[in-house]
Amino acid sequence: MNSNIEWVPVCKQSELQVEDVRRFDHDGSTYAIYHVEDGFFASDGLCTHERAHLADGLVLDDTIEC
Repeated sequence: MNSNIEWVPVCKQSELQVEDVRRFDHDGSTYAIYHVEDGFFASDGLCTHERAHLADGLVLDDTIEC
């Protein structure tokens, strides 16, 4: 395990309901934090084809869509 990992608090678990997504900017990068049935996940915050913010999209059936 990489001991250089920095954990950054984004929000309380109770603030992100299942199928919610939240934008998180940190250290010059944008991330999408989302909650699905299996837990919480984070990814790059911009979609790969439209360069739109994923937090403006939807989480449906455990898939994030821009």
